[in-house]
Amino acid sequence: MFEPSRHRADSRSSSERGATMLEMALVTPVLVLLLFGVIDFSRYMAARAVVTKAAQNAINYAQRATSLDIDTRALEAGDPAY
Repeated sequence: MFEPSRHRADSRSSSERGATMLEMALVTPVLVLLLFGVIDFSRYMAARAVVTKAAQNAINYAQRATSLDIDTRALEAGDPAY
């Protein structure tokens, strides 16, 4: 009858283990870069959403404001005091 080897890891040759380590060394940096790229992209998208929402809120506030605390005519004229 067939008896499975108890030391399966020992049955691999050293060249197979070296090949596995080489593959791991080549693939790991790519996976790490991909992971950090996804994290950076998600942070970018979150910041973009915050800025977009802030701009929308500012526009809504400006549309609803009936009186402003500052003289808008001075701003439009380019008064350097503002």
